[in-house]
Amino acid sequence: VYELLGSKIDFRPHFIVSIVNNSVRSLHGPNEAKEDMRQACIIDVYGIEKWWKYVDYVNNNCSLSNINTCWEKAAESSGIDKSKIESCVSEKGLELMKEEFQLTSSLGISASPTLIINGNLYRGARTPEAFKSAICNAFIEKPEECNQTVESQVVASKGNC
Repeated sequence: VYELLGSKIDFRPHFIVSIVNNSVRSLHGPNEAKEDMRQACIIDVYGIEKWWKYVDYVNNNCSLSNINTCWEKAAESSGIDKSKIESCVSEKGLELMKEEFQLTSSLGISASPTLIINGNLYRGARTPEAFKSAICNAFIEKPEECNQTVESQVVASKGNC
């Protein structure tokens, strides 16, 4: 759906975390918490397009058990400087995650994926076509791309974090 509507929508991924004693906790443990900080830093430093390239590599090649080493190959493949991301994680990763925690807590979000369209929580089917339809229905003037069909078959997630 993002590939179809990319420049027409303001897509912002967020992370479901909690903060305990200034430590980031994630739904699937410490490896995911660290990866959440890396991804937030990739968005912060490089923007959403590089993040998509990175996430595509991670989803196709990494798992939760190897993400702490596999992320480096994903970064290299995506044109991301690992040292910049490592610096960001150590310097502002916790602060970025505190912002995520405040946002998801205030909205009552506890599962992913959760889609919010123009401030409204989406509660429909979790298929690409259903997501596209919901996003397109939120436009005052629908872009031409909304007339295209995207794959409707539910595909199991390949990534593990």
